[in-house]
Amino acid sequence: MESIGAMKTNMPILGSRVLWEKASRWNSMGAELLTTTDRHDVEWCLQPTAEEMCTQLVAQLPALKKRMFPLLLYQTSQKFRDEMNPRFGLLRARQFLMKDLYSFDVSAESASETYETVCSVYDRIFRDILGLETYKVSAQPGVHGGSQSHEYHLRNPLEEDKIQYCSRCHKGKKVEDGPLSCACGDGSSVSTFSTIEVGHTFQLGTKYSQALGAFTPEKSPLEMCCFGIGVTRLLPAIVELLAGREETIRLPPVIAPFSAAVIVSRQLLPNVLTELTLSSLHRHLGGGILLDDRVEDNIGKRIKSLQEIGIPRIVVLGKTTQETMNKVARVEYIAPQKGNELEWENRELSLNEMMQAIG
Repeated sequence: MESIGAMKTNMPILGSRVLWEKASRWNSMGAELLTTTDRHDVEWCLQPTAEEMCTQLVAQLPALKKRMFPLLLYQTSQKFRDEMNPRFGLLRARQFLMKDLYSFDVSAESASETYETVCSVYDRIFRDILGLETYKVSAQPGVHGGSQSHEYHLRNPLEEDKIQYCSRCHKGKKVEDGPLSCACGDGSSVSTFSTIEVGHTFQLGTKYSQALGAFTPEKSPLEMCCFGIGVTRLLPAIVELLAGREETIRLPPVIAPFSAAVIVSRQLLPNVLTELTLSSLHRHLGGGILLDDRVEDNIGKRIKSLQEIGIPRIVVLGKTTQETMNKVARVEYIAPQKGNELEWENRELSLNEMMQAIG
């Protein structure tokens, strides 16, 4: 987010009815809006999004010069929604973590440019950082309002959503929004499959800025966009997408709890080779390296438990290492196969060979 000039903030969870009624969302949100009343009979909501709050913040800033736009503010915070049918654990819950970003521009043209810029960052997050194949589809703006909206979807068998997607022009649309129209011929390149939404973007126009008094230096309402990634639901969606077997999970290395784990037998725990292995992995991979010193458990049990929490690389200093200590010490290196990452492979390697295998 910082790469495109977005500034991090942290807005209140509570939003007043007075604030939410200014853009007419208090009633339009319906029963999904979680509300409460304080001791003074003032009504509040636990905010599912923060368009009103963020726009009010911008409206209260001192006069902003044109060169300060686009203005981008983002946060990662807890959100709330009174789900009628919470299910599938974290995939559909009443409380969830979301990364949301709000942008303000002086014209519709510059707002469209900002919209495309942030969407390209979302593309990089999903594709380059997380290594996921996502499907960006057109969507209805709904109660948020605005001129255009897109959703980011991952394949998922739970049938939360269904999309139509063209593999040629990469246009997509939710099935519930009607048939997909694209200029790719007879429709043979269009497929329909089950997905789950993990991100949503909106070009909102002036709905909120007009209602809450956020204006340009020329006193025109600011053009606004908003963007969100559902962090809470993204994790189980990734687990479901990448899992090879029910008893293990696989995560993109960037969000794995540790970069690697080192399992050490009781005999080798005090050995200098253990320290050398840990320091070599740390220099090569960065991030956290877990030392599994649960010597009361056997090696197989420990490997299984580490695979269950999504650690992408496991190094075992055990029987093989002890037998080769007087030559070139070898370790067991356990990691997903290249080209078939749903399956794990176990190789006996020297430390140098292991570092080359990691890449």
